[in-house]
Amino acid sequence: MWVLSGDGKQIINLTHINRIFLNEMDDVVLVGARCKGEDKVLALGKYRDPETARHVLYDLLTSIGDREFFIMPDNNFDRVMSDKIRDSRVKRRGGS
Repeated sequence: MWVLSGDGKQIINLTHINRIFLNEMDDVVLVGARCKGEDKVLALGKYRDPETARHVLYDLLTSIGDREFFIMPDNNFDRVMSDKIRDSRVKRRGGS
């Protein structure tokens, strides 16, 4: 089975994968995969919250054996936020 990573930059053959896991960090949850016989970790997708990452991992598990490929869902992690959300500071409008 083939997997397209969440960022759309990698296609991974699961026959060469030994383990798929969640790695919870401070601000992101990484869905990673470890290759057989290697210490290299491949990032399949990154998500903001653990619940979403668990659902993605479950969807990947249930699709193994049923389908030829799986596309990791994007979590809008790399998209730019709007100005209103990105900058919550008060903007000054002239004056002294």
